[in-house]
Amino acid sequence: MANGSEPPPPTVVQLIAQDDDALGDDGESLLRVAPEGLELLERLGSERVAVAAVAGQYRTGKSFFLNRLAGGAAKGFGVGETTEPCTRGVWLWHRPDLKAADGATLLLMDTEGLASADQDDTYDAKVFALALLLSSYFVLNVVGVIDDATVERLHLVTEVTKRIVVEGAAAAPDDDDDADDEGRRAADLAEHFPPLLVLVRDFALKPTKDGVEITDGEYLEDALRERGRDGDAKTRKRHARRDAVRLSLRTLFPRGRRACATLVRPAADEGDLRRAHALSDAELRPAFVEKLGELRRALVEGAACRGVGAVAAKRVC
Repeated sequence: MANGSEPPPPTVVQLIAQDDDALGDDGESLLRVAPEGLELLERLGSERVAVAAVAGQYRTGKSFFLNRLAGGAAKGFGVGETTEPCTRGVWLWHRPDLKAADGATLLLMDTEGLASADQDDTYDAKVFALALLLSSYFVLNVVGVIDDATVERLHLVTEVTKRIVVEGAAAAPDDDDDADDEGRRAADLAEHFPPLLVLVRDFALKPTKDGVEITDGEYLEDALRERGRDGDAKTRKRHARRDAVRLSLRTLFPRGRRACATLVRPAADEGDLRRAHALSDAELRPAFVEKLGELRRALVEGAACRGVGAVAAKRVC
C-alpha cells in the first residue's frame, strides 16, 4: 500500500441476523442488517464486488466448501463437528487479496442451513431469497443425489416467487393462482437472479442415463425434466408439486445460467470426515482435492471447467 501500512486482515462478519424482538405482520421475527455487516459494506464504498453465496440444508459442508474455495491459510467461516448448526443468518467473508476473474473483489456469503430443527419454512424462505438477490453467483449445496426427495426439499424455490415482486411485473401470487401465473412471475424474476451451480456432495455413483454415462450437466438436466402426471390422484398431486419446483428452477435459472458439479466425500474414514475442515489437502481424498481444485479455478480464476462459469460482479440496472 502507498503509506506502507499492512493491508487490512480478512474479515468475517454477520450481514443479516434474526431480530426476535421485532415481529412482522405475519407474527414472524424480522431480519435486520447487522451493524458489523453494514460497516464492511460502507468500508468497501464504490469498490466493485462479486458475491458467491452457498445455500442448502444445515450440516452439509457449506462453510467447509467456501473456506476451501477461498484458498490460502486464512481462517474463514466457523465449521463444527456436531449436529448443531454453525451459521446463523447470513455472513460475509472479505479477504482483500481475493479477487474474481473480472478483477472485482470477491466476497463469500455463507447462509444458515435450511430445515434445521429450530427454524421453519418461512424463515428458510426469507434467508434463501436474500441470498439469491444479494449474490452474483449462487451455489445450491445438496448431498448424495438429485432425486425426487431432493426436489421435494427444494420447494423453497417456488416460495421465492411468492415473496419477491419485480416492479411493473405480476403481483405476488395467492394460494389459488395457477401454474401459468407462477411461471410468468418466475420468468420476470429470472433476469435478476444469479447463475446457479448445483453442487452434489458425497456423490458416490456414476451418472448414467439409459445405461450410458453422462456429464454432471446432463445429470442436472435429467433431474429437472418433468416426470409426468401418471398414477392415482395422490401420485399425480405429488408429481405436480415436484414438477412445479423443477419448472421454477428451469425458469429462474435458464440453460447457460445453470450448471452442476459432483464431489466425492472428502475422506473415507468417519473420524476424518468429522474433522475434514482441519485436514490438509494431503490428508483428504485425491479425487476430492482434484475436483475441488477444478471448481476453484473455474469459479474464482475463470478457467474452463465442464460448463461451470466464473463468479463475476453483478450488473445493477
